[in-house]
Amino acid sequence: MIMIVCVFTVGVRAQIITGQVLALPDSTPIPYSTLTNQKRGWGVNAGEDGTFVINYSKEREQDTLLISSIGFDEIRIPYSDLYDNMKVYMKIRPVQLDEVRIRNNVQITDIWLGSKQNASVSNICPRGEESIQEVALFIPNAKNYQGYITKVGYYIGDLGKAKTPFRVRIYKNKNGIPGNDLLMENMVIHSNKRNAWRDTDLNKYNIPIPVDGFFVSMEWIVVPNKKYYVTKKWDDGRVTNEFGQCAGSTNEFEPGYEKIRYNGGQWESYPYRSRNNPRPMFRAQVRIYE
Repeated sequence: MIMIVCVFTVGVRAQIITGQVLALPDSTPIPYSTLTNQKRGWGVNAGEDGTFVINYSKEREQDTLLISSIGFDEIRIPYSDLYDNMKVYMKIRPVQLDEVRIRNNVQITDIWLGSKQNASVSNICPRGEESIQEVALFIPNAKNYQGYITKVGYYIGDLGKAKTPFRVRIYKNKNGIPGNDLLMENMVIHSNKRNAWRDTDLNKYNIPIPVDGFFVSMEWIVVPNKKYYVTKKWDDGRVTNEFGQCAGSTNEFEPGYEKIRYNGGQWESYPYRSRNNPRPMFRAQVRIYE
């Protein structure tokens, strides 16, 4: 079910389109939903209150706008149907949490998987405006642990704006790339400082440890807010506005453990093959039953 309410002036086409993404049936704002196009060539996020701003141009008239958010059905709107001050209503997708089953007389242990470092070798930073970047690290289940994912952690690097919000994503392993979401809630967090781990609790979601391992991912939230940008002066005299916080990186893992994608498109490995190139510093705490 798709409901779109548009308010516009006949004969006047805005250079930008503004609007708000709301949830059915109570019209509550959906924070940080993702807006991109069918070819995944660009992407932005709605704000915390569901409001968004996208650029309109002649080149995009034959395009389709995709609006998505975890826990909701995706919406597709032809660009020719977009007008200023529009409201888009999304339908909630029901989520069934797995039941926690604990056997009697078992030993319960919490352990961390993934990165074990407390300092990064470099930074992985987002592209910025109109490009939503997501980077993931594979967490193998080599010892066939049985239990649940209780926390995930992200090491925030020493560049950028640490308090920039980002989305927590956890995926099944689908033949070596991220598959379906395991965390079915729109969880957006931020860090208070750089050069530090940012851990978040997932106990209430009852996410079982997949036999084939899983991916922990950071999805940058791209919003047009000046407080999330920092001015950088380069050695060649250039001055650029860099967006967001940077993830720390590590040399702990083999090439292929890392995956990256833009604007919700196809996952791929980083464009390098050297064993010395860094992977994202992510980790997951699992509670195992033995």
